[in-house]
Amino acid sequence: QDLLPPGSVTHLTLVFYFDDCPDLAKVKEDAKALLEYKRFCSVPVPCREAVFESSWREVEVKFDQHFGEVKVNGDEELEAQLDLFALKPFTQGKNRPAWRMDVIRNSAKGRSAVVWRLCHSIGDGIGLL
Repeated sequence: QDLLPPGSVTHLTLVFYFDDCPDLAKVKEDAKALLEYKRFCSVPVPCREAVFESSWREVEVKFDQHFGEVKVNGDEELEAQLDLFALKPFTQGKNRPAWRMDVIRNSAKGRSAVVWRLCHSIGDGIGLL
């Protein structure tokens, strides 16, 4: 049973811009710190007694499956890719923690970005800082 109706936008999209894009290996290395927090290693389990609450079940984290890399050529392509990430439904499957990081590498002159998407139930925007 899903907690919210299909198609609900229930994820955060955080964008970190860089003049010098970090490589994917460095992003992965830095992201390992997330695994210290149970919510990044768990999936929500609906609680029948309360409509908007859930409990959490720890699962095996297949760490490399939470990362990707996209190459763009110029700021216009970068912004178009960011729009795709922000607007397309974000799902990781029922047995995968709902977070993902993608490096958008700009091969032209201009900024690159790291995009971190995660389910709002892991943490609200302020709580993640």
